[in-house]
Amino acid sequence: MELFVSLKHKIKNVMRYLRVKYISLKILGKPDIQIRKRILILAPHPDDESIGCCGLIQRAIKERKDVYIIILTDGSASLDDYAKNQIINERRSLARNVADRLNITKLFFLDFPDGKMRLNHPEVEKLHTLMKEIHPEQVFIPSHLEGWSDHVIVKRLIKELWSDISEVYEYCVWFWYYFSLRIDWKSTYVLRMTRNEHRNKKRILEYYTSSLSPQGNPWIGVLPSILLRANIQKDELYFKIK
Repeated sequence: MELFVSLKHKIKNVMRYLRVKYISLKILGKPDIQIRKRILILAPHPDDESIGCCGLIQRAIKERKDVYIIILTDGSASLDDYAKNQIINERRSLARNVADRLNITKLFFLDFPDGKMRLNHPEVEKLHTLMKEIHPEQVFIPSHLEGWSDHVIVKRLIKELWSDISEVYEYCVWFWYYFSLRIDWKSTYVLRMTRNEHRNKKRILEYYTSSLSPQGNPWIGVLPSILLRANIQKDELYFKIK
């Protein structure tokens, strides 16, 4: 039985690898994403903003755009062996350090419970109030193909404000790990990182994954290797949904 499970796991990883390669080739001729003056990135957890959008963030900052990041959940479900408050503090500290490295000054934290986001949570009103104050021209949310509940629900959280937003793009984190091929290629855009942007993104992700708890596990949790490999490619993938 263990041999069968191991073989099944290996086959799935090979399929994931081939899917990543296929998508990477498919996007070679896709247009470059145009970054507006005032952008907002909605990140379900402290690290999603960098895994999915680190190249775009760097480009926007370099071009003197206004970059806002809202981290939605407290991130407390990444580890089992520590008090929630300790995990929250550690993960938010990491996110603040990353923001400093990227010269981001507009970073906000909400308190949706990690893994239990819902549409009737009191934090929804805080999110809407903050978004109305920011009034972004572009909003970036996780892909609806992420397969992770906290990621998929984000689009529904902001539906009430849909008419006030000029452009909405989906970015990719867990998208690379799941097997869906229902990809809207006509709405695909790419951020092609420069050598320096790419190097910085790899350093940021290494910082997140190498910041360890006393027991030796990353504070952000252990992420699948194929997910990390896919997200340190030189091209970041985005889908325009509005």
